[in-house]
Formats: sequence, structure tokens, C-alpha cells
Amino acid sequence: MRRTLLTALVVLLLALAVCLGGTRAVAGAVGRADELRQEAERAARLGDTAGALRRVEAMISVWREDGRWLELVTSHDALSDIQGAMNDARQCLENHARAEFLRASATLAADLERLRITEAARVVNLF
Repeated sequence: MRRTLLTALVVLLLALAVCLGGTRAVAGAVGRADELRQEAERAARLGDTAGALRRVEAMISVWREDGRWLELVTSHDALSDIQGAMNDARQCLENHARAEFLRASATLAADLERLRITEAARVVNLF
């Protein structure tokens, strides 16, 4: 009986650690991406399209690095949607379409926030 209780406790703690680790990984990746997105948006609003494009390309690079780990803990579809929104934002800047970039940036911000909320540490995520 004692061994069963100890095993159950270890499994519960392991599940909790995995859940919290995944939440931390998602929150960190989303935070880094959103910070770069906001910097790109500020640069675009100031008319610095080249600076905005550099920040978006940095964001895409960081997201690719983080994406390898994120695929282990979250939905592939959500990650794909975010990657697509990042690529849309980059294309808008490459075409010097500032208004379209700002719309793409708003969509990206919503996708990032949705992922952060979906993967937040909650009891329901343990089951």
C-alpha cells in the first residue's frame, strides 16, 4: 500500500512538473515573440520599414528555435497559425504595405495571446 501511494505521488508530481514546464516554455516563447512584434509595430508606425522587417525576421528566427520545443507541449495547428501570421507580416513589410502589416501584426498578437491562454497552467490541463 505504501509503495502504491508513493508511486502515485511521484507520477502526480511528474505530471505537474511537465505541465508547469510546458507552460513556462510557451509563456517564454510567446513573450519573446510578442516583444519583437511590438518593436516591429512601433518601427513601422514611425515609418522605419527596414527596422520593422529586421525585427520581424528576428522574431521568426527566435520562433523557429523555440518551435522545436513547443511542438512537444502544444498544438501543432496553433504553432502553424502563428508561423503563418509571422510570414504574412514579413511579406507585408517586404512589399512596403504598412497598413496591411499593422493588420497582420494585430492578428499575430491575437494568435500569440490565444496560445498563451490555452496553455496557461490550470488544473484542466493536467487531465
